[in-house]
Amino acid sequence: VLAHESVGGFVSHCGWNSALESLAAGKPVLAWPMIAEQHLNARHIVDIVGTGVRVDSGGGAAVVGRAEVEEKIRMLMDAGGEAAQRMRARAAWARRAAMSAVSDGGTSRVALQKLVGELQRSYDDVVIKVG
Repeated sequence: VLAHESVGGFVSHCGWNSALESLAAGKPVLAWPMIAEQHLNARHIVDIVGTGVRVDSGGGAAVVGRAEVEEKIRMLMDAGGEAAQRMRARAAWARRAAMSAVSDGGTSRVALQKLVGELQRSYDDVVIKVG
């Protein structure tokens, strides 16, 4: 669903899975972290990768006002706005990078193949010693 062309952005708590899914789908993120590593992931998405905007929770306030949410959604979705264009361009770059990593010869695919090979060899060693 996230990769569908009609999806213009993703409201996310910035857990690791949703952070990776948004980057792989090339979608900008309205980052709304709640707990634990979500704050670090949100900072990475917004400040380092540049594919999102962060909701200001007022230093841990339980309720975020609708004006804050509206402002950030408008910032994210404004097709003509400079900030939105920059986020979309960075999100498209992240998608291309993710696709490259899992393609034939890509870094993620090579690393996974290496891991599987090592696991198979270690399994064979155990079977041979036990057998």
